[in-house]
Amino acid sequence: MFTAVKYQVFNYIKADKVRKTYASQISLFKMTDNSNQEHIELSDLANAVEKEVARLPEKCQQVFRMSRNEHRSIHDIAETLNISHKTVENHLTKALRQLRLAFSEYFWFF
Repeated sequence: MFTAVKYQVFNYIKADKVRKTYASQISLFKMTDNSNQEHIELSDLANAVEKEVARLPEKCQQVFRMSRNEHRSIHDIAETLNISHKTVENHLTKALRQLRLAFSEYFWFF
C-alpha cells in the first residue's frame, strides 16, 4: 500500500510539473501579439489560392468555389449545375490536386 501511494504522489508531482511548464509556455505565446502579421500572411495566402483557382477551367472553378466558399454539398452542386455527382467529384479532385502542386513548397515547410 505504501508503494502504491508513493507512486501516486510521484505521478501527481510529474503531472503538476507538466501543467506548469505548459502554462508558462502558453503565457509566453500569448504575450507576443502577431495578429497584424498573421492577418497579412493569411491575406497573402488567400490571394495566392484565389490566383491558383483562377487558373482552373471555368466549370472546375465554379464547382470548387461552390464547395469551399459557399459550403455546398456535392449533391447540391450537382443538382444546381445539372451535372452528375461523379463529375463534381472529379472537378474537386482536379482543383485540389492543382492546389497541392502549386503550394507543395509552401506546405513542405510545415
